Amino acid sequence: MKDNQASLLEIQAQIEEIQEQLAALETDGTAEIVLRTLREKIADLESKQLSDGTRVSGDVDTDGGDFVGRDKTITIYQGRYEGDSPRTAAQKRHIYCEYIAQQAGALPLRGMDRAESDTRTQRHPLSLSGVYTNLDTTLTLPDDDVQEMLASGIWQSGMGDAVSTQQLKVTRDPDDKEEKETRPLAALEATAISRKLVLLGDPGSGKTTFVNYLTQAFAQRNFKNLDVWPQSERNLLPIVVVLRDFYRWTQSQGKKWAPNANLMWKFILHDLESKNLAFAEIILDRALEDGQALILLDGLDEVPPGDARMLVRDCVLAFHARYVKNRFLITCRVLSYQEPKWQLPKNDFLSFELASFDDEKITQFIQAWYNEVAQKWRVPPDRTHALADKLLNAIKRPDLARLAPNPLLLTVMALVHTEYGELPDNRAQLYQQAVDVLLWRWEQEKNKEYGGQSQMVFLLQQAERDRNDLLDVLSRLAFNAHQHGGDTKDPEAVSGISQMDLLTALRELHPERSLDWAEKVVEAMRLRAGLLLDRDGKVFTFPHRTFQEYLAGTHLALRPDFPTKASQFVNQGDFWRVVILLAVGHLAHNNRNRAMPLMLVNELCPQQTEDNETAWQRALLAGEALLELGINRVQDSETGKSALKRVRTRLTDLIEQGLWAAPQRAEAGDVLGKLGDLRFDPQIFYLPARYQNQPEDAFGFVRIPAGSFLMGSKEGDEDAWDNEHPQHKVPIPYDYWIARYPVTVAQFRAFVQASGYDFNRWRNNPIANRPVVRVTWYDARAYCAWLTEQLSQIRDTQALPWPKEYIVRLPTEAEWEKAARSDDARRYPWSDGDWNPELANISASNFGHPTSVGIYPQGISTCGALDMSGNVLEWTRSVKKDYPYDAQDGREDLDASGSRVVRGGSWIGDLGLARCAFRDWFDPRLRGSSRGFRVVVSLADSGS
Repeated sequence: MKDNQASLLEIQAQIEEIQEQLAALETDGTAEIVLRTLREKIADLESKQLSDGTRVSGDVDTDGGDFVGRDKTITIYQGRYEGDSPRTAAQKRHIYCEYIAQQAGALPLRGMDRAESDTRTQRHPLSLSGVYTNLDTTLTLPDDDVQEMLASGIWQSGMGDAVSTQQLKVTRDPDDKEEKETRPLAALEATAISRKLVLLGDPGSGKTTFVNYLTQAFAQRNFKNLDVWPQSERNLLPIVVVLRDFYRWTQSQGKKWAPNANLMWKFILHDLESKNLAFAEIILDRALEDGQALILLDGLDEVPPGDARMLVRDCVLAFHARYVKNRFLITCRVLSYQEPKWQLPKNDFLSFELASFDDEKITQFIQAWYNEVAQKWRVPPDRTHALADKLLNAIKRPDLARLAPNPLLLTVMALVHTEYGELPDNRAQLYQQAVDVLLWRWEQEKNKEYGGQSQMVFLLQQAERDRNDLLDVLSRLAFNAHQHGGDTKDPEAVSGISQMDLLTALRELHPERSLDWAEKVVEAMRLRAGLLLDRDGKVFTFPHRTFQEYLAGTHLALRPDFPTKASQFVNQGDFWRVVILLAVGHLAHNNRNRAMPLMLVNELCPQQTEDNETAWQRALLAGEALLELGINRVQDSETGKSALKRVRTRLTDLIEQGLWAAPQRAEAGDVLGKLGDLRFDPQIFYLPARYQNQPEDAFGFVRIPAGSFLMGSKEGDEDAWDNEHPQHKVPIPYDYWIARYPVTVAQFRAFVQASGYDFNRWRNNPIANRPVVRVTWYDARAYCAWLTEQLSQIRDTQALPWPKEYIVRLPTEAEWEKAARSDDARRYPWSDGDWNPELANISASNFGHPTSVGIYPQGISTCGALDMSGNVLEWTRSVKKDYPYDAQDGREDLDASGSRVVRGGSWIGDLGLARCAFRDWFDPRLRGSSRGFRVVVSLADSGS
């Protein structure tokens, strides 16, 4: 032991000698190479210290002196490390890691110390780890395949740097027909599998939260909930770069930069120095050089579009090329990353999109939230359990159910609910209360220095102002920040509020235009409120873009020319959409003004309109504005009823005529589904009632005449599966009628509600005109039997085109294929030509979910059926048997055992699976996110 201690002291003496040389050389600008050599020598010596006995936690002091950083926690004051300068590598790493763990690990709920009575009790900050709920991606895979990839490490070296997202998709062996249940790939699993990853998500989806969670876990080496992470890579050093801050720093230097790796490294050093962590430079440098860093680059989308974002993107690529041995995680909004020029090379970087919370994760979060509240805020468990149950019930309301899957909005709701014990009726009121919590409820500490008031209230009283005056200023600043936030063609482009703009606006509230007073208000908000966050002392932002958009919306709503001004903003692109909708919500729900929003709807969707992209975009926004108002409220007036009918008609035309592009039609379809889709009649179980502005003669069933057709694939077709051969002629000696669309959520819901059938999975998809999914073959048959009964009753009052003995049932696979490909053996329902984005929803469409039925009119089959390719796989009646097809060989026996055939490809399948001849099969008892069904009216026995 003495020998070890002597050795350590000798090493320390060498280090101190070199440090003296460094101190002399650091004033010499020409000595950079020498400096780097000496730093590397120190790192080697410090590494030897570690191997000779110094513990990583830093609690061995080689020269016997005291060291503040030996404790688990360190002191941070105003964003800077406060403590003794570390001497050893272990101490430097410990302080750096504790600093970033503390910064990343606490939820930004500073000052939440309001007690439930006049007795004030100090509340400890809620921890991220306490409420964090695992995030999923939108990719679903069989669990066995995920476990195999994690266990084998195949994506963690070599191939991991040269794989594309398409290669990650697991394809099933056509000869192995055993059903594999799929599940979402977790974000953590995707990160563990992929050494270079772009994590995409909508606003508030949890991208930054995930970065912070990883940062804290790796900084504290706490892998309790990261068990999937490779054991060999659990000593990685997290290095976090907020790309927005990186870009601002480049602009502050007054130079025109060329993208290079050294530029980002200079910013990292600047960031360390600003936090009093400059001593960690050599620790980060060594980790990068050794491939032992986890590099987390947050918010590519938050950099202004154009040259700015291109510079940052290219710097990311240069930094990656320089330190390619390390792991990289970049975050970005989905819409921003759809632009090819912002994307990182697919051969290097996999991309995954974060999924919204499902019901299970919403429940997990709410329970975790109130468990954390109970522990940190000393609220009795019975009280928190009751609040959790109350919140779980509240978010089942249709308006709030739309918000709850978003992690940020769910957090806001939990926070508001914790403070008020209930939730408001809509998102405008929710944001109003959230702003109140963040700006005022967090500033509750009364002080004798301020006359028994909180500092913020005291300052406003000094200026003879109140809360509304301050909110007016912040709303105007939010509006200006949004208006000048960047290229208005990019809906993501926003900017922060400069300290000078903030001070200038606030001083106007003071009767003497006092700058000192304004600075005190800013300081109070910086330290005590959560509505404005100090990014770097010079720029302030709201905690999330949606808060900025809400406040900008409240400012816009106050304008007397709101309908005209908002309508003008729409012409600038999608940039103002959320602001306008929140302005509508603020007017309708906070100000109880419904006339102004309806005037806006009439401006956006007038009686006479043009057919161009701008007009279609305005009609879509009009539909969203009506949803913001609420359908029942809209129909309280004749003006509202007229507007609703006009918008529904316009959106229906968009879909059926194939106007605009498929992604926008998909949005229009979803809005139409929430407004009430005119194509379907709620009085007849949401069966189709209108098509192309004409009444449906037979509830959306189209006739397929008797006759033969060619079934299967030609020999030599490279995309064909073996089970599709041989191609052969199949007679169908009877007419039958096939549904124009797959069965929708609304149609299946009508069955469930009318019959009491035990099925609630449609609740996970509130969009009524999308295909129902996760139905078993038996669920589909139950629907058919029920609809047969309903149509038999309708026949008594309405003529139907099929014989009386015909029933509703699942199609045989022969009936399905004939309807899809007609009698000319075409490859796809539309023709033999290849797919394009206007023809079907397949994996290449990148929706990640089924779309509203019928939005692909160019992909229609000859008979008039839509969505025969893509969207959802469709159950058929047929048992899996080899070709040639023979309806009388037992394959159409409803009592036969075995897998049942599915047809049509799906939103998750590739182009090869979208062919008319493609056939697959599954256990009829199992469900899947890509499986739905379509029905026919035909003979009960297809073999007749």
